[in-house]
Amino acid sequence: MPSFQQRIREAQEAGEERYISLEDCKAIANDVVHGNWMQLTTAAALTGEWIIYAQHEGKNYYLCLGTHDKSQHENLRKQIDALCCQEFLFLSTLLAGA
Repeated sequence: MPSFQQRIREAQEAGEERYISLEDCKAIANDVVHGNWMQLTTAAALTGEWIIYAQHEGKNYYLCLGTHDKSQHENLRKQIDALCCQEFLFLSTLLAGA
């Protein structure tokens, strides 16, 4: 929470006790969620897995799990093409432009 930490430092340096307003809460929440995600993205430090799925006729078809490691994305596509396209025949058409 860099922006919130900066505000704490400023208050400490000024020798002041400051309170958070209701308006501040929205900015802090945004910093915690979006700001942190952006920092991790920039640093290529995202963790976890993506659920890869296709939507067809209003339904989700779950195909596989993928990581944030871009070097593995081509392998995921090959697996989807080799396995999932055999099971879900509509998938080849759906993925033709992807």
